[in-house]
Amino acid sequence: MKKRILSLFLALGLSVSLLTTGALAAADGLSNFKSVNTYTTGTFTDVPADTWYTSNVKTAYEMDLMKGTSGTAFSPDGNITVGSTIALACRLHSIYETGGANFIQGNPWYQVYVDYALEQDILPRDYSDYTAQATRETCAVLFSRALPASAFP
Repeated sequence: MKKRILSLFLALGLSVSLLTTGALAAADGLSNFKSVNTYTTGTFTDVPADTWYTSNVKTAYEMDLMKGTSGTAFSPDGNITVGSTIALACRLHSIYETGGANFIQGNPWYQVYVDYALEQDILPRDYSDYTAQATRETCAVLFSRALPASAFP
């Protein structure tokens, strides 16, 4: 389980670093990925300053792609849920399209993301359990649908 979430962070970090490179930033929408939050050591008490994934957590937080599981926890050793994966895909899409990810969470917290994902055709089907652990397939499908094909080269 730990390897799965860490693999996701690595893939996310690599994806975000590609999005912010000069050659790719010239494409429409990719220039919208900018730091909007400030991350300092200790922002999340469960993210040590010296791990291999710390810079990926920092980038995801600063670009407003991920907010953590609470105000002080990121839960890097936890599993990512279907709801969290949908939220991340929606934030990617919204930042690409509008320059921001201004979602107002309701009850349950992930409903605003599910609604947006269905409206934007990010979500290919309605999942029955958004609190279930996301599979690699779920992550790949949702992330691939979050951005247009022109953003990937």
